[in-house]
Parts: sequence; structure tokens; C-alpha cells
Amino acid sequence: MKLSLPKISLSRVLILVSIVAYFAFGDYSRYIYVIKVAAIVGLIISEKRVHVGFHLFWVIGFLLCEAISMLWCHYISNSLFYIVWTLQAMALAFVMGNAVHTKKDIEYVLKCIFIGGVVLSLRVLMHTTMRELGSFRVGENMGYNANELAMKCAVACHAGFYAATRQRKRVNKIAYVLLAALTLLIVIFTGSRKGVLMSVMGLILSMTFRSKAPIKFLRNVFIALGLMVVFFIVVTQVEAFYNVLGRRLMLIVNLVTGESYVGNSITNRLNFARIGLDLFTKRPLLGYGTGSFAYESGIGLYAHNNYVQLLVDLGLAGTLVYYSVYVYNVAGLIRIMRQEKDLSSVLLAFALMLVVLELTLVSFQNDYVQLIIALTCAYIRICRKDPVSLEELEE
Repeated sequence: MKLSLPKISLSRVLILVSIVAYFAFGDYSRYIYVIKVAAIVGLIISEKRVHVGFHLFWVIGFLLCEAISMLWCHYISNSLFYIVWTLQAMALAFVMGNAVHTKKDIEYVLKCIFIGGVVLSLRVLMHTTMRELGSFRVGENMGYNANELAMKCAVACHAGFYAATRQRKRVNKIAYVLLAALTLLIVIFTGSRKGVLMSVMGLILSMTFRSKAPIKFLRNVFIALGLMVVFFIVVTQVEAFYNVLGRRLMLIVNLVTGESYVGNSITNRLNFARIGLDLFTKRPLLGYGTGSFAYESGIGLYAHNNYVQLLVDLGLAGTLVYYSVYVYNVAGLIRIMRQEKDLSSVLLAFALMLVVLELTLVSFQNDYVQLIIALTCAYIRICRKDPVSLEELEE
């Protein structure tokens, strides 16, 4: 007797395992790479068909920009490292996007992201006692970068709250909301400003975009402003929250109001951006080669700014190629929102938050960023071939 799995079942298993692995167990990097390669090969074999479209051309175009830049790069080994890093992230995201055929498939991937974030949050809690919460930025005791941990939980939080809105049973809806709140709590205890911005502002944008009438839009705007005020008061007045996040948010307030002290983190990032833009003006078109910022700047670190990193490494040409997919996705989602607001709203919120947050992080090699890009491209492809109907989404 021959045992076989339906194509979509095998694809879903591979997607679930690989997403949960790199979301929740990033500290086991060697095993994660094996799982990623297995998922890429498995999804290629499982799907057989390749969707030829903008996302595929974009991936090939950007990787070519990175590869060609090696011709004038002074640090070949580092350049190769960056290319391989980008390749594995984009390849996994592409095969996952290629395995998406319906809107329900996209919602399934979002659920996988949510599951990965919940597992990661539970792992953090297992490694942190109640006394320790609020005394230091969680994740560091596990070997996790606090910002990386926060961004993963923030993306999962966003996906979880969306999944909650799709549940019909009240008990399921409550369960999703509580678990999503858990991931948000972990974001707060990481003390990551960018993680908080992604989770809180992302949810607010999504809620606002879903408004189906002008009066509801205005109502949601006022609710959003109120939630922002309440959140700021809580994290600056509750000691446990203030210790890890509130005092860091106050440094942003100092920056906006022109206060002299804004902290070393913000000062360093501003200096990185200034140095990077100075380098860019000297070689504006093609840059210095992928992975060159750390050496050309003399800093020995990446730019902590996706725009600056790309402008220095690949120049204006490579940066425009990379951000062409953002323009494509945002424009496509805005058109789709005229017909359907639920799924397009959450994806548009993701896209816009990335545009803002990439002022503070280098993200073009991140798995979750590339997955969001791939999912959005797949959603636009699906909507063009099979226009969204409100009746279908209400099923």
C-alpha cells in the first residue's frame, strides 16, 4: 500500500514546521538552517508549479544586484556572507508564497506565524521568573537579541489579533485574544521601542483601515488616539513596565522635544546614519558592494537603518530595486481595499510599519520581513486572478 499526502497537506506541514522553528527556536541556528533547506526543497517538490510574477522577478533582480556588486566590493568574504544570508531568507519566503493559492492559505500562514510567536513567548516565560519580569530586558538571558525577540512577537501579535477577528465561536475568539495579548506583553518586557511600535501602531492602523464608513473611520481614529495615550501612561507609570520600556520611550520624547540627553542607542544610530549618508554621497549610484557598510564606515557594525545600509552597499540603483516591491505591494493593497478590507488592512498595516521601522533596523535579510513581502505579493496575485467578494470572506 502506497502512503501519500495531499499536496496542500504536505505544504502546510512544511510551512508550519519551518515558521515555528525560525520564530521560536532561533537560538538553535544550526538546526534551523537544516529545517529551512528541507522546507525549501520540500515545497519545491510538493508544489511543482512556479508562479511567475513580480515577486519572482524582484527576488532575482535584487540578488543579482548583490552579486554584481561583488565586482567592486573590497570585502568579498563578507559580501558572500550577506548574499547567502539574503538568499536563504528570500528563497524560503518565495516558496512559501508560491504555495499560497487562496486567501485561506494566507490566513493559515498568518496563524503559523502566530503559533510561532506564542511558542516563543512561552519559552521566554519558562526562562524568566516573575521577580525578574520588569528588572531587565527579557530574552537576553536566553541569548536572544531583545529587538529581534520583540519584532518576532510583534508580528505574531498582529497576526493573532487578526486571527481572532476571523473566529466565529466566542471561546475561540477569547483564546486568540488572550494569546495575542501574551505576545504583546513579551514585546513590552523586551523594552524594544521598535517592537512596541510594530505591535501597537500596527494594530491601530489595521483597525483604522478596516473602517467601512467615514463615521466609523473617525470613531476608530479617536479610539486609536485614546489607546495610545492610555498605553503611554501605563508604561511610564507602572514600575515594572517603566524599568524596561517607559524610560526608553521617554528618550524618544526627549529627541522630539529637543532635550540634550537622548541615550547612547539613539545617538549612535543617528551617527551611523550621518556617516552612511556621507559615504553614499561619494558613490551614490552603485555603492561600495553588499555588506560594505561595517568596513567602509570604520564602525565594524551594520547601519541599524535599512535605507542607509542599502544606499551604502548597493547605491541608489540597488535601493530602488529593493523598495520597488514596497511600492508594488502598497499600491496593490490600496486598490484591493476598495473591495475587501479585512485581510488587505492587516497586510497594508504590516507594509507601512516596515517602511517606518526600517529607519531603525536592517531588515532585508530577515525571514519574517521577507515572508510578509511574499505573502502580500501572493495576496495581490490571488485577488487579480480571483477578485475578492465580501460574501466569500464572511463565510
